[in-house]
Amino acid sequence: MSIQIIQANSSHTPLISGIGRSSFHDAFSRLFRVPQDLEHYLDYTYGEEKIARSLARENNVYFLALDGTKAVGFAKLKKHSLASQIDSVWQSELQKIYVLPGAQGTGVGKALMQGVLKLMEQVQPEYLWLDVIIENDKARRFYEKTGFTRHGDHYFTIGSQEWKYDLMKMPIALPVALTGRKKTG
Repeated sequence: MSIQIIQANSSHTPLISGIGRSSFHDAFSRLFRVPQDLEHYLDYTYGEEKIARSLARENNVYFLALDGTKAVGFAKLKKHSLASQIDSVWQSELQKIYVLPGAQGTGVGKALMQGVLKLMEQVQPEYLWLDVIIENDKARRFYEKTGFTRHGDHYFTIGSQEWKYDLMKMPIALPVALTGRKKTG
């Protein structure tokens, strides 16, 4: 596989919608007690109108992973997003890294994470944080290998189910605006 990471734009809306629906369904459908809750969540979260609005927000950045001309994954980042459990005033949130089932284990996730971390060099938050559902051991191991550590719990309701997530964080850097000095090295 020869993976290229690009910053997505509105023309990529259908690709992101499709990857999101497929990847989420593949990873989590077995955990839903009520199938209608899953379908409603997929329709709401990965509907093309919602993805297009999200892509248009200045605070959001999407990266798309391409294998040749085929889109095989994406990452979504919020440049400024505070987790109340993390004691800092400048944080970014990695909301999603999704890779199509056939492309998992091929370096796509790692390439997407490298794109995210390169952007973090520009944004310079104190922390990059994320939530990962506790049943997703594969993802948690991936994030730990990347440098994230568990920082607490977070709960989220989808339909009639409450889901427990691990809040994970990675220190990045103190922003120049807060330290008054330039980043070196």
